[in-house]
Amino acid sequence: MPSNDKSSDLQRLQPHGTYYIMGGDLHFLVEKTLFRIHSYFFIRDSIKFNKLLQPSATAGHFREGSENNPIVIPDISPDDFATFLWVFYNPKYTLYDAPLESWVLILKLSHKWEFVAVKDCAARQLEAKTDITVVERLRLYQENEVDVTKYIVPLYKALCQQDIPLTLEESKLLGIETVYLITTTREKLRAVPSDGGKSPLPRELEDGDITRTILNLLDPKAVDDKHGPPTSGTKKRRNGTSASKDPQDSTSKTGGNS
Repeated sequence: MPSNDKSSDLQRLQPHGTYYIMGGDLHFLVEKTLFRIHSYFFIRDSIKFNKLLQPSATAGHFREGSENNPIVIPDISPDDFATFLWVFYNPKYTLYDAPLESWVLILKLSHKWEFVAVKDCAARQLEAKTDITVVERLRLYQENEVDVTKYIVPLYKALCQQDIPLTLEESKLLGIETVYLITTTREKLRAVPSDGGKSPLPRELEDGDITRTILNLLDPKAVDDKHGPPTSGTKKRRNGTSASKDPQDSTSKTGGNS
């Protein structure tokens, strides 16, 4: 499309009421809404946008993200994008008070766009939310590849220690591999006879024993580095499940599905 036609189209779009900021130097187009924000946050915090926004404009072409060539973000609404931007422009500074749905969205977008610090912030905020089940939380964390030791292992522990089996719906949500890992962990830890308590695991087991068993299944190298020679030929996937030593790499386009 010739640049004059594109400029004419942009004039018919609606600037966002909050995030079309005076002094902003980075432009986005979400559906029919224009955003103008500060590139500093996206260059500093996002691996993906840091690469995308490197100076590369050629003669006769507008720089990507400029006023005449905004970056198009597909598959989300203007409200969703505004929710994500709120992390950087929160007027309450360190008080990040938002509902569960907002933090789920922020986690997903920060994972897709490789905002490492924002993703960890979203995971920390989600830890304080109680209106999400352990199974739903585990599924969410696996899909968005949060830190395994910090966030995923405790959820495996909770599911291994509960006194009732997973329901059919929970098993479908988690997938066969995760269900297998939970079942395998329970069986390994049941080697010590139970004393009849409600937990499916013996009370004699210490918390560290459970953690090491789960980590050995999820991330054998992490355990091997601390406790001796390797005991497994598997390698951890970034979603907290096991994979072969030749994991499949995946790539995603900015704004697209990861």
